Amino acid sequence: MWQKVSNLDRRWIYLGVAICAALPLILEFILPIPATPPVKRLFDAIENMPPGHFILLSMDFEPSTMPELLPMAYAIAQHALSRGIKVGFMTLDPAGPGMIEIVLEDIRKAYPDRKYGEDYVNFGYKPGLSAVILGIGEDIHRVFPRDAYGTPLEDIPMMREIHNYKQIDLVISLSGAGYPDAWLLYANARYGQAVATGATAVMAPLYYAYLATGQFVGMLGGLKGAAEYAELVRKAGYMRIPEVQHRVGVQMSSQSFVHIYIVLLIIIGNIAFFFIRRSGGR
Repeated sequence: MWQKVSNLDRRWIYLGVAICAALPLILEFILPIPATPPVKRLFDAIENMPPGHFILLSMDFEPSTMPELLPMAYAIAQHALSRGIKVGFMTLDPAGPGMIEIVLEDIRKAYPDRKYGEDYVNFGYKPGLSAVILGIGEDIHRVFPRDAYGTPLEDIPMMREIHNYKQIDLVISLSGAGYPDAWLLYANARYGQAVATGATAVMAPLYYAYLATGQFVGMLGGLKGAAEYAELVRKAGYMRIPEVQHRVGVQMSSQSFVHIYIVLLIIIGNIAFFFIRRSGGR
């Protein structure tokens, strides 16, 4: 029996992977999603922020990393706006303006009680990376003279008292590239600005050192981090766009089922190996 297990046609294994990936998506099954400490730290930072304060959400990503990072933007924006915290949307990535508009389109529908220019603003895209981040430390009105729609910043009510990092409580960079490093280098190190990040799964391991030193307030890592944060927002009663949280929960369950299946295969493969060796087989 163990010899047959050892020689199992790999096509059956791939079929099992396909089934494990598809079933949660078809049945819309969601596994429990407990929050890890880096995610909880970011949630608590916003949760403990007094209403009326301001966070800068830099959506520094493009469509290729949208499945992991866009749900983070939805969850953070809902959390902040539900608590009366003002949000500034911006991007350092040329493809970022489209990502911002996707989120704002649903935010306008879900939050008719929150007004553009009073509760949130879209700064849009500005090239320059280091110059932009350093410039915000001096005067954000000089970096973004107008918002993404051409309105002068001095005509936007919520921006009359916000000029630099002294009035910005938290910067969150959502990125699948090295943008969070730039925010740390130029905003945190130079101006002492509190910074957090949402990173793709392949980038997240690079940032654990910054979490350990306290340079990052918190971090959302990949689809898992997005699902954890969305679940915290839902449990706290802030979720107004539930379809996004549901979709990311289902996707995370699909991923988890495949991981469980692979771990079981490794265990069975090792058991087969030891039994075959014990019986003198190859």
